[in-house]
Order: sequence, then C-alpha cells, then structure tokens
Amino acid sequence: MLRQGDYEGAREGFAARLKADPDDSTAALGLARAWAASGAYEKALAVLQGLTEFLPVSSSGHLRLLSEFFEIEEPQTLFDVALHVGTLIPIVLIYREPIVRILVESKGVLGGQRPLAESPYARLCLYVVVATIPTGLLGVFVGPSMEALSADVTWVAAALGLNGVLLLVLGRLSARQEQGAEARGIEAMTLRDALVIGTIGASVSSRTARTH
Repeated sequence: MLRQGDYEGAREGFAARLKADPDDSTAALGLARAWAASGAYEKALAVLQGLTEFLPVSSSGHLRLLSEFFEIEEPQTLFDVALHVGTLIPIVLIYREPIVRILVESKGVLGGQRPLAESPYARLCLYVVVATIPTGLLGVFVGPSMEALSADVTWVAAALGLNGVLLLVLGRLSARQEQGAEARGIEAMTLRDALVIGTIGASVSSRTARTH
C-alpha cells in the first residue's frame, strides 16, 4: 500500500506501464496515488474542502473518503485543521457586519447597557451557544466511539448517504410548511428553534462520526 515519502520511482514505474498500455487502470490509479505524495493530494483536499465547506454536508467526511482513495495512511489532523481555518477566513470576511453586531450587542447586554429583549443579535449569540449543547453532550458521552467510526470508510460513506436522505426529506418538509408563510428573521428566532437546530446538527454529526 502506498505511503507518503519518496514516490519518484513509483511515479516513473506507473508512468511507464501506462505508456505501454493506456488502458491499464491499475497503473493509472497507482500514478494518481503516487502524485498524491508530491503535493497533488494536498491540492485535491484543498479544492474539496473549498467546495464542501459551504454546503450542508460533512466536509470532514469527504476529506476522509479522498484520503482513502489516495491510500494516505498517515494522520492528517493538522492539515485538516489548516483547511478548515482557511475556509473560516472568508466566512468571517463575508459575515463581518453581523459578527460585529453580535459582539457589540452582546457587550451591551453583558454590561447592562441594553436589555436582551431588544438585542436580536445578542440573542442570536445566546442561541448559537444553546445550539452547540446537544453536539457537546454527544461528544462527551460517545466521542471515542465517534472517532473510531470516523476511521471506517464504509461507515463514513454510508453516513454521508444517510445525511443526504435526511437533508432531502427535511428540505421537502420545510418547503411544504413555508408555502404561503412569511419569511422569519433572526428577530423571530426562539430558544426552542435553537434547540431544534442543535439537536438536528448533533444527529447529523453522529451519522458522519465527526462534527461539521
């Protein structure tokens, strides 16, 4: 099984086989995996992270599948974290105005300068904290089991499929309920909404064996 390191000889060998027989699928796959160790793997991960981070899917799950495809066995935790930090930066830039409002209103509420009832963005900050509680509890009680499952590529693939079905069902239910109804802003969000969102998020996280 291929490992990261010196793949020069492997690349040359697979390239020679592929040149002799362009239909050699084994050589083609081996050449792709050999190139992975020279930087193509990291670039592929970066592209995949950029495409999936902003979608309601598990970017970490897709990164795990790509690692399995390239047969990269060494831990990639640090690089995965760097990828997530990279996608976090544009999110902060895009949503910088509401983030600033959240910080300003929260500071005002904590300092007693404005009531929480009249501070929708401060309430949103509170709801975000509340919504993380279900996932946090899940991590505390079944975290080790989730980490073990995340190493099983079959489970990850099945979990991504279940996640897709769940999103499809919820999307259709939401569309039916919202027909003829007015759109709700953050001002109308309640503590119950935050708990429901957090619970659904925890459910999806348990299926993908990693938080999104």
